[in-house]
Amino acid sequence: FWISELCNAVINRSHEARFTNMTVMRQQAQLAVLVSESLSAEPQAPGEIADCRARAWVALGNALRVSGDLNGAEGALLTAQSHLKGGSRHRSLYAHTLSQLASLRLDQRRFEDALALIEQVIQVWRELGNDRELARTLIKQAIVTGEAGKPRAAVQILKSAGKLVDSSSEPKLALILMQSIIRFYIDGGQSEVALRLYVEARPLYEQESDPLIRIKALWLEGQIM
Repeated sequence: FWISELCNAVINRSHEARFTNMTVMRQQAQLAVLVSESLSAEPQAPGEIADCRARAWVALGNALRVSGDLNGAEGALLTAQSHLKGGSRHRSLYAHTLSQLASLRLDQRRFEDALALIEQVIQVWRELGNDRELARTLIKQAIVTGEAGKPRAAVQILKSAGKLVDSSSEPKLALILMQSIIRFYIDGGQSEVALRLYVEARPLYEQESDPLIRIKALWLEGQIM
């Protein structure tokens, strides 16, 4: 069972549980770390093993962060970065690791550090031509900007991200984008604009089964009122 395919499968299970069960998310990430640290040189190449370990520790860092253990998340993500040095140097894995570290810096309220990391991630996705991940990163940049006290600048970033999001193929991402725009219109004192957008988006929220997104929708409605 000590193979990279199992490690990747468990990482995916951790990711899938992020909106439904944080305990499962954390347990699966811990299992991924256990598998990754038990990998032998055969049949995996050394670079592949290091990459797998980096992905597992990133998954654990993210799970610990969303569970509220910021110190544990810091240690896990730093461990992931150390494994990256011995890996195959995939730029997408590098960007993913920095993105998760930026999320931690946001939770730590270290806005400048978060934005500096996000700028590096944006550059990677632009160079790789990955518009989907670029849009996700721009949304994160907007959230950090807004929480740093610049809601109107955040809205402008979100509008740029919106040009890269296909709502038909990425309905959940489109909802997250709209949710963020509404939020920062509220924070910027433009509640009437926020209300109009919320009314337009309400049918999409009602179709969404994800409990976290539905809770955020109710929270937004309360903020507007």
